[in-house]
Amino acid sequence: MGCRTRRLVNKTACRNYRIFAGSLLLDNFSDTQIVIHTMRRLHSISSVVVLALLALTLAGSSTAFAQRAKNSIAVGAAFAGLPTLVQAQYETRIGDDQSIVGRFIYGLNTNDYSGYGLGAAYRFYLTDDQPVKGLSVGPALEVLFYSNSKLVRSSRILMIGAEGAYKLMLGQFSIEPALSFRIGVSGGESLSKFTSTLIYPAVYLGYAW
Repeated sequence: MGCRTRRLVNKTACRNYRIFAGSLLLDNFSDTQIVIHTMRRLHSISSVVVLALLALTLAGSSTAFAQRAKNSIAVGAAFAGLPTLVQAQYETRIGDDQSIVGRFIYGLNTNDYSGYGLGAAYRFYLTDDQPVKGLSVGPALEVLFYSNSKLVRSSRILMIGAEGAYKLMLGQFSIEPALSFRIGVSGGESLSKFTSTLIYPAVYLGYAW
């Protein structure tokens, strides 16, 4: 009886030990899962914080650069019906809120006419005290030289007017939609549309430094 009793006690003790050890393992596993989950959440939160700080830093540096920029170059197209005027322009700051623009213009061939020209504009910036960015308005003029290969005829057109533009800076790059108003005041008998009043949009893609 004594041996049997000891065996029963030992079996009961072993079973209780196994149950206790299993519960400890389950508790440790649960705690480990909680720690892993917490670490993952902290990692996600830290990643978001780092990305936000990086975005703010880049935005701040872009704004600071845009405020320091004094020159820009751009290419674009003026959609004056036909012909479309392809333009390359250079802009430089000359005052706290002013700049001058020089342009080379190429008129895409239409109705046997082809041509080129030079243009200039004087801009006053209204929404930012640091050209060359933001909203601007000012006077502008172009001199266009057109020729007709079939009629052996050429035309010189002087156009004066005004324009408004908004230059959006994306780091060192810019997108610049513009709206122009022009009146042709001389020459151009063979291209009557350029001796009338024109209102046309344009868009430029550029780089500033």
